[in-house]
Amino acid sequence: MKINIEIEVTAQEARKFMGLPDVEGLQKDVVDKLREKTLDRIESFDAALFDPNKMMTSWMSLYPEWMEGVKRMVGSSLANPK
Repeated sequence: MKINIEIEVTAQEARKFMGLPDVEGLQKDVVDKLREKTLDRIESFDAALFDPNKMMTSWMSLYPEWMEGVKRMVGSSLANPK
């Protein structure tokens, strides 16, 4: 036997029914703060001080195994040109 029940509710109604807290105000505050910080960073950006090497070093340090994979791929493509 198979029984299907369909319930149409809004996200807010479902949260209230399951007893979840209303975080709409908190979410709005967080998004506003992120927007403010992002705009501040954009306004204070100075291309003359931008160092792409520093940025790439920072990114690559997060996943050193990925960088090794890139090195192998580049090395193999240089060793076997088509």
